[in-house]
Amino acid sequence: MNRWISVMGLSVLSLSLIHCQSSDSNDDPPAQPPQPSGNPRLIIVDSAASEPYETARQSMMQTLSDGGYVEGDSLDVEYHAIDNDEAVGRDILATPAASTADLIVVNGTIAARAAKETLWGEGKVPMVFLSVTDPVGEELIGDFDTAPPANMTGVSFSVPIHTRFNVIKRRFPHDPAESLHIGLIHTDMPQSRDYRRLIEEAMAGTVRTGGQTPKTYAPLSGLTFHFREVAFVGGDNGLDAMVEAAKAHVTELDDVVDLFVSPSDILGTSRPYAQMVFETASKPLVGLGRDDVVEGWGAMGSIYPSVEDIGQQAGAMAVRLLKGTAVSEVFPETPQRTGFALDLKKTEGFGIEVDPEILKLIRPEDLVQ
Repeated sequence: MNRWISVMGLSVLSLSLIHCQSSDSNDDPPAQPPQPSGNPRLIIVDSAASEPYETARQSMMQTLSDGGYVEGDSLDVEYHAIDNDEAVGRDILATPAASTADLIVVNGTIAARAAKETLWGEGKVPMVFLSVTDPVGEELIGDFDTAPPANMTGVSFSVPIHTRFNVIKRRFPHDPAESLHIGLIHTDMPQSRDYRRLIEEAMAGTVRTGGQTPKTYAPLSGLTFHFREVAFVGGDNGLDAMVEAAKAHVTELDDVVDLFVSPSDILGTSRPYAQMVFETASKPLVGLGRDDVVEGWGAMGSIYPSVEDIGQQAGAMAVRLLKGTAVSEVFPETPQRTGFALDLKKTEGFGIEVDPEILKLIRPEDLVQ
């Protein structure tokens, strides 16, 4: 199995390929690099070795296997996690090995940005993105209704802005004559700013499309957003530092907003952030993912994209491309399934009555009672 793992830009052979030699042995031949197997070669770059990237990648790999491309048997896989460091991603994807691969998969906005800088362009190696918050704003694609303009297609991450926030507006108890005030604290990561821009465009009733005239639609109304930004901090203690910085904003906004909403970034996908909001604020949190609710992270409810479906959709694209389909024939997609999760213990704690008709729309496994 040709499998390399890279973390923080350091590549090491997996243990199954390491040939150990003692310093005083002259009998063993030198270790040889793995020989080409003749299998298609796939390179995967995850923005980080964490969720939602791991679940999306695992689901994608299962779909590839179901399609006849089994890792280590009929498919050689080279895997990298770049710890949200775009420069590391560019270094990996600028190598001859990357430019001659049969397929590149970039998982997350940071990894996709690295691919855009190094391998994006007509006639270059086919690429699939997944878990990217705003592939249109990042200019990876033009939109979801036309063929990809270059060598990249894929699956976005976010539930559409109108869907998410119109559901919140309709379901959250408030005076309909008054604006619903929402606190959204995010990092300065690219996907965070992309998501904020998507909200601002939705409020204005326009959205950019890659190099085309902006589309217009009904503005998202009846909502007032209170944005706050904290700096991204990397390293082992980076998440703790970001959560602590966000805590000051939660305290500041608690008397101003009706609820908090998780951002589309490392804060929004982390348990410590959701727990901090629940423990700090007197207002509820609407989370980004299913685990925010059903695993007791701290969110009262969640409108979430199915990460497994995102992986399956990307895997189906990868199978088609490996079989020779042109990228121009594989249109980009949004997540196929949106789920709703709700913690009834928390709704009761916040004094919120839930319409029984709403409960009929939620799968039993997405309800905490």
